Amino acid sequence: MPRLTVNVPYEVLEKIMKAYPNLPPEEAIKQYLIETALKGREVELPKTKGGGLEAFAVGVKEHAPTVKCATPEDLTKLRRSLEDLLNPVTGKIDSLRSQFATVYEAMEKILEKLEEVSKKIEQAPAVTAPKVAAPAARAEGGGQAPPRRRRTSAIEILKEQKVMYESDIASKIKNRDAFFERLKRDGAVVLELVDQRVAVDPEYWQEFVRKLEEINTNSEPELERALGKRGYQLLKALMRSTLAYFDATERKWKLMLEGLS
Repeated sequence: MPRLTVNVPYEVLEKIMKAYPNLPPEEAIKQYLIETALKGREVELPKTKGGGLEAFAVGVKEHAPTVKCATPEDLTKLRRSLEDLLNPVTGKIDSLRSQFATVYEAMEKILEKLEEVSKKIEQAPAVTAPKVAAPAARAEGGGQAPPRRRRTSAIEILKEQKVMYESDIASKIKNRDAFFERLKRDGAVVLELVDQRVAVDPEYWQEFVRKLEEINTNSEPELERALGKRGYQLLKALMRSTLAYFDATERKWKLMLEGLS
């Protein structure tokens, strides 16, 4: 038989001892627990050797109540209760999602407008400052105001550099498509290579083609001597994109550029 240790307040023990004056404290508490557990039940206690709690254990085991399992209706009610609790929260989440979507769409439209404005600014022709007559000499010192510097256009820069590679200006020009289209409209030769675009001053391009036609060797030192460092780099860029090759039979250089060679 299992042994239990019960801590009973003195006031409760005093009441139990008054109810069972002829029993020692342990037996009085045991009897009190048995009668309390069996209160309102008709349990026929078998007469066993141990009596007391042994009889109580047998009676309770034989008359133990059955456990009721949850029915589908109970589960449905539980699900509905949970939905009632969660619906307000999910409604707020849906509302926030809709607001975020609206903000995202507005941001996309703003970015599109900014991109259009940026393209228009880059495609706009260079504004040349109007010529203003020099002001009269100052009475104090007789000096003249310094003239305003005119903005240098892209085609003018190309005339100085002769050749302009896209890889060199990638970090400086945001809209490179508009930049090369502008150069092309201004008369520059724009070469579409495999890995990048190259803009060439039209006069320098004609000189480059003329020199290349006169070369009958593919020796690198001779090519660099005849074309110069700038022209030799341009030839190598064309060769990497298979736009230029040396015909060993005719001993001539060929350019695979329609309308440009």
